[in-house]
Amino acid sequence: MTLYLKIGTDPTDWYLDNVEYDAVAAELSQAGPVVLDVAHPLQGRLVLSVPHAGSVSLVSPFDPHGTHPTDLPAPTPFLYVPTATGPAPAESRYPLATGTDLAALEQSIAAAMRDGTLLAVQVSTGAHGLVMLGGADLAFAVICPATP
Repeated sequence: MTLYLKIGTDPTDWYLDNVEYDAVAAELSQAGPVVLDVAHPLQGRLVLSVPHAGSVSLVSPFDPHGTHPTDLPAPTPFLYVPTATGPAPAESRYPLATGTDLAALEQSIAAAMRDGTLLAVQVSTGAHGLVMLGGADLAFAVICPATP
């Protein structure tokens, strides 16, 4: 499976080929540095400190098509963390599951910032999605409710 990795405010989508989502997600949840093989836009070994990144997202490819060419995705709540491109591009937003308890998520983010801990947030991008927030370095996050 191919996964996409975004790190902090770096605008690059790093492609990870032939990896299992659960294995990479487990590595990202560790406190120490993680080393990952990247295939694009550069091919090599990425050494990543998740706690110092502020945020890291891991998502599987997203198919924006519905059953008809004009299908639009249903409004969902989403999470925004700082990026170099700002909140305008849709790629900077991480859709949350419709039933996500936004108040609990807000409290969890605040606690991670206060304690300097890592927080894993499940997102609904493609088949799998995970955003790791490094509370010690995360300047802000915006939780947006679903809007029509």
